[in-house]
Amino acid sequence: MPGPATARYGGNTSCVEISSGEHVLLLDCGTGARELGRQLLRGGDRRSLDIVFSHLHVDHLFGLPFFGPIFAPSRRIDIAVPSRSPDECRELLSRFLNGVNHPLRLHLIPAELRFGSTRPGQPRESGPFTLSPVRLNHPGGSLGYRITDGRHAVVYLTDTAPLARVGEG
Repeated sequence: MPGPATARYGGNTSCVEISSGEHVLLLDCGTGARELGRQLLRGGDRRSLDIVFSHLHVDHLFGLPFFGPIFAPSRRIDIAVPSRSPDECRELLSRFLNGVNHPLRLHLIPAELRFGSTRPGQPRESGPFTLSPVRLNHPGGSLGYRITDGRHAVVYLTDTAPLARVGEG
């Protein structure tokens, strides 16, 4: 969510919107998700919505409980994290939204959440987009994505240190 308020010093953690027609893809849900959620709700936006995480470090996750569309009971949101299964995705997110680390609990979110997984080398469809995940070198693991719509491509690579060994200081 860049803008005049963050142009000089920054201010939001990873949160990138890619949209096409009736579909919104949100890559990570850092603090920028709060304002994006406001914009989506302000206009009565009814496009389909997917949230795909690169990894679950808090700077990529902290905006989720402040993302307004999750509080709309009529909203269906697909959420995927690097995991082996949709059940593991739900479990990993519930560790953050558990009433202790944050007062919101995952199972109390009013929107209909559908959980999915992302794994390196296994393409994932998201509306008109195909996401091709690749493993990144980052403590705890992370994925980068090549996103295509058949005509255009963009690469989303966040936390990575390609020449370092994970665990080095």
